[in-house]
Amino acid sequence: MTTKPNAWIAGIVLSLSSLSMQAAEQTYEIQIGGVTCVSCVPRAEAEFKKMDGVKSIKTDVRKGEVSICTDGSIQFTEEQLNTIFRQRGFAFKSMTTKEGCV
Repeated sequence: MTTKPNAWIAGIVLSLSSLSMQAAEQTYEIQIGGVTCVSCVPRAEAEFKKMDGVKSIKTDVRKGEVSICTDGSIQFTEEQLNTIFRQRGFAFKSMTTKEGCV
């Protein structure tokens, strides 16, 4: 049995397009207030560790910064982050994003 050239080419095009549609890693650098000690960190990170798409999370107590690395399949809004941190007793200040994970 032979495969028609057009079907073969269509298969390659579909394979390549699905590769290019994969989400790229993204890092969210989030400034928060209220993280005053190392024992506060688990409370700040808890909700994010449960989420599909979150690859890693790091908190810098000194800077009041939480860095969340995602696989690109999840996106956060400032409103979401404000709600999540407020519910845990922290103040959301700002967010920046960058491609890739550090």
